Amino acid sequence: MFLEKKREYEANCVLIELDFGDFWNNLLSQIDEKDLYKPEVERYGKETDPHVTLLYPVNPGTSFDSVKSTLDRVIDKKIDIVVNGIDIFENPEFDVIKLNVIADKYLQQIHDELSNLPNSEVRVYKPHITLAFTKKGTGAKYKNNNYKHMISCNRIKYTTSDGDEYYYSI
Repeated sequence: MFLEKKREYEANCVLIELDFGDFWNNLLSQIDEKDLYKPEVERYGKETDPHVTLLYPVNPGTSFDSVKSTLDRVIDKKIDIVVNGIDIFENPEFDVIKLNVIADKYLQQIHDELSNLPNSEVRVYKPHITLAFTKKGTGAKYKNNNYKHMISCNRIKYTTSDGDEYYYSI
């Protein structure tokens, strides 16, 4: 179902939409504002739309009907996202603070089926939840291997580079 236009993306993508509620805000509040990388730029700073990426980038012109058809074949129960630690991705310009997501068999199967859609993904699937983009060298202090959490998902979002958003309910 098409809902509305939001921000524009660089490419189409399929995301598991997560609703952490106040818990998410509590996590973000632990990140020092002085550590943020370009907080005034929408795509950087603290993540306001928590999600797990299932497939990115999906080729332009791939219809929501194609995505929905694939999801109809593979989704047969709710998706439980299991978080195992807070870690970082290091980039030349900034650090990405992320929650490590365990790629269980079901999550991997969903990704693999979606990968049959036209896409140009070139990396190994490593699901995660981005918390924030911080200045280079500041992310390491937020690492926490003991952090554990689980959240159930009830919606998948397909976004287009034009900002159109389509939702698939589980």
